[in-house]
Amino acid sequence: MTRILAYLAVAVVALVTATTALADTPPKVTRTVTQNVVASFPVTGAGACSGQMTVNVTEVFRSTDFQNGVIMLTDRVSGTATFVSDANGMTYTGKIAEVTTLESVPPGAAFAFSDIFHFRVTAPDGSSLQFSEVSHDTRTPDGTVTVALDNPVCMG
Repeated sequence: MTRILAYLAVAVVALVTATTALADTPPKVTRTVTQNVVASFPVTGAGACSGQMTVNVTEVFRSTDFQNGVIMLTDRVSGTATFVSDANGMTYTGKIAEVTTLESVPPGAAFAFSDIFHFRVTAPDGSSLQFSEVSHDTRTPDGTVTVALDNPVCMG
């Protein structure tokens, strides 16, 4: 019995060592695209939801191809939003933050996905508005990454 336990212990150590060695192997191809976006656009809606939105965000898009059929994607967005309401003239401000991860198996040189995120902006008097935003991300076989944002929808 002791001999079996010793063999099992050696097997477990060998498995952990092999797994750790694989985990420490760097990916074959990693590409990071960082873009800063400042955009201003009208938002139409009822009441305080009608006005002008300005976003100032940084997006970091990372694509790692492990050359074994696995592609890991991470998309991080962070920044600020400012909304000026046509209805009441108030300026609402807030932070935008969002993280998306995607793993592609089997391998694909191109992909497309959409992501929905929500953010809240607050006026100096404490009133707030909540917005929903849809982001469309694509990567072509040549590695070009594009991101398109739909206009936010105000949920009051």
